[in-house]
Amino acid sequence: MKYINYILFIFLIFISYKIFTIIFKERLLFNEYFTSEEYEDEEEYIENSTKKFIVNFIKNNKKNISNKKCGNNFFESNSFCQLNVNTNKCECKFQKDDIKTAFNSPQICCNEMCNKIPAEKCVSNNEFTSVPYYCNIGGKCKKYEGTIISSHISANNCGTDPLNNQLLLPFSSKDECEKTINVCDKYNNPKNTPNQNRDSCLKDTACGYCRNEFGEGKCISGNPSGPNDLEKYYYCIPQKVNAKNTYEYGNRAIYILQEPTTY
Repeated sequence: MKYINYILFIFLIFISYKIFTIIFKERLLFNEYFTSEEYEDEEEYIENSTKKFIVNFIKNNKKNISNKKCGNNFFESNSFCQLNVNTNKCECKFQKDDIKTAFNSPQICCNEMCNKIPAEKCVSNNEFTSVPYYCNIGGKCKKYEGTIISSHISANNCGTDPLNNQLLLPFSSKDECEKTINVCDKYNNPKNTPNQNRDSCLKDTACGYCRNEFGEGKCISGNPSGPNDLEKYYYCIPQKVNAKNTYEYGNRAIYILQEPTTY
């Protein structure tokens, strides 16, 4: 779409050139304004002057034309395609300065290309700027393609924590990532439905299930009293009065009775 608009713009310039040429072919204007000794022929002067005018006009207004599509100079120069690890979809984002957090940008500011790019090819890189990183996804360390370009550094992330919406920072190696995995992480599998993850989580006596005020949940290490990491999940307290977050701990005895007995 961008190139079609650009072609139409060139066509309009061409028409304007023809009109411009016809007007200034008038003898009166030629005699009055174009008395340069550089060109002895009226046609030659008009043609060269008009070409220079068109080239300079396009050069000076090319960026402005593009910005009109995007609608914002800041978005235009800072938007790029970035993988949303939570949804595994390629999205248009913008980054302010060198901060590690990206913000949503209109698709048009990325030439409406991001949503057409496969997730594994979302981050634009070459052999010199590409760098791998790892994320704990459902209890397994998954490798992603990152970048060392500072203006796109926010692309190196592991999504956001569903309970507090905080950015999850990546791991530089698989070994570093695996050291952080706990038994409850496997119940946060993005391929399962929230209810499937919750039900599996509550069958494990080492885990509890916490929900935020919007109903989004996560399986975390816990016991009947609450999360094991109270500093991180201080808001996941069972039976807390007027709490926005809720915490559940499964009754293991119920699941034991439901399991088939083998002799």
